[in-house]
Amino acid sequence: MQYGRKILLGVIVFSILTVALCLCFHFGKAIPIGTQKEIVELLLTVASIVFGIMGVWLAVVFPNSLSIAFDREAEIKDKKEALKDLRFLTLPMIISAIIICYVLLFHLLHPIVVNFSFLLTYIPLIRGLSFSIISVIVIMQIWTLIYIFAPGEKLRIKALIQMKKEERGRGLNSETQSLKKMSKD
Repeated sequence: MQYGRKILLGVIVFSILTVALCLCFHFGKAIPIGTQKEIVELLLTVASIVFGIMGVWLAVVFPNSLSIAFDREAEIKDKKEALKDLRFLTLPMIISAIIICYVLLFHLLHPIVVNFSFLLTYIPLIRGLSFSIISVIVIMQIWTLIYIFAPGEKLRIKALIQMKKEERGRGLNSETQSLKKMSKD
């Protein structure tokens, strides 16, 4: 039953995204490239910030993950955990790098497209396609922004688990001491 729900959820999400992309393509035909350029510039700024934040998470909070992942003497369990941490941190960086590459290509291709007169008849199509791509990238960027908080939340959960373990350990020690005192009396 669980597998069926995942498939259904995937179909629903895919359907919603397809409809959204079609709408973005349709309405994007009327959005001038100058306006789209402003959105692309904003994407560049946000992607750069995400890239920087995730780099800080990697360098400051999870510095051991890199060394453990490539340490030949580390245990497999530790390597798997380190690789999970690295994937957690590098995936948003990869997406941000892809977004930065798109922005560079957008700025490279814009002057070329404008200078070819035979493409002028396809301007609405180019605008719609461009706006659809920008829309997908905006969704990806929103996902990476949400993902920025994940390493902090993971650390918080680890700290809570550790604190609970310590509390249980202290509780057992105090109960053991109480029982010893009672047995002496």
